Amino acid sequence: ILEVDGEPTAGRPLAEVIDRILGPAGTQVMLTVQDPDTNEVREVQITRARIEIENVTWQLLPGTNIAHIRISQFSRGVTRDLRAAIEAVRRAGAESIVLDLRNNPGGLLEEAIGVTSQFIAQGDALQVRNADGEIKSVPVRRGGAATETPVVVLINQGTASAAEIVTGA
Repeated sequence: ILEVDGEPTAGRPLAEVIDRILGPAGTQVMLTVQDPDTNEVREVQITRARIEIENVTWQLLPGTNIAHIRISQFSRGVTRDLRAAIEAVRRAGAESIVLDLRNNPGGLLEEAIGVTSQFIAQGDALQVRNADGEIKSVPVRRGGAATETPVVVLINQGTASAAEIVTGA
């Protein structure tokens, strides 16, 4: 992206460029872009929109009683959505879960604790060490929906932040 609404992006921090691209739904922004393969420069006018991402999806693995639950990121409401997915997979006959956190960039710490708490009945979700070296334990919350359910967690090099907390727990 070379320009946003005619203003050059060169030398600008990424966050500033993103802020210029973002805006109210229904408004337009003009981007000047360069194809990295052909070096062709062109202008593209886009209409901004609010995009709702379904952060928790699930399916039964064909011919099994194993549920595949994918969490794409840890945004607000993921714990609630995960609980609903766990209830749905149980109704569908699932007896175990593959929790897919591949390419999950993370998100809210509170949601990481909430998700961890769905699978672990007691103990710590994580420990935090402050600048003085003091360690504080952050316990799981009671009432998890799948604390007795066998779970396997899938991760890759794109698993980060809150997703790593859940994986580690």
